[in-house]
Amino acid sequence: RDARAMRQLQRREALLLSQLAALERERDEAVRSGEALRCGTGALQTALREVEQSQLEDRRMVRSLLCENATLRWQGAAAGEALAQARLRQEQMSWQREQAVRDEHWREEQRREEERRRGERERAREEEERRERARRVEEKRREEEERRRAAAPAPENGPSSAAAPPAEA
Repeated sequence: RDARAMRQLQRREALLLSQLAALERERDEAVRSGEALRCGTGALQTALREVEQSQLEDRRMVRSLLCENATLRWQGAAAGEALAQARLRQEQMSWQREQAVRDEHWREEQRREEERRRGERERAREEEERRERARRVEEKRREEEERRRAAAPAPENGPSSAAAPPAEA
């Protein structure tokens, strides 16, 4: 009986030793797995930091691009306004040139009209002077004729030349 109890104890001891060895192997495996997880976690943390850094850089870039976009929009609006102002100035200058041409044509027409009137006045004055000279010449001719009649003896048998109307020239 002691031998049997001893064998049972030995078997139990062998079983316990076998279980202990299995538990030690599990523990060692868990330690290795934990170390691997820690390494994996460290790698994941490093990767996470890199991703976070990349996201931070991306956010900065997006902010920069948004700012640049806003600046470009503002510059585009300012350029559009400047273009509209330039077109308006161009239209005003074109209108002013057209008005200046119209004014110049009007002044030219006024000058021509004034020259025409001046010419008409000059011709009228010359015509008046010509008539005045002709009247004086006619007056002198009549005076001369009257002097000749007064100096000439009267015809005896014919009508009196003094009673005849003067001849018009």
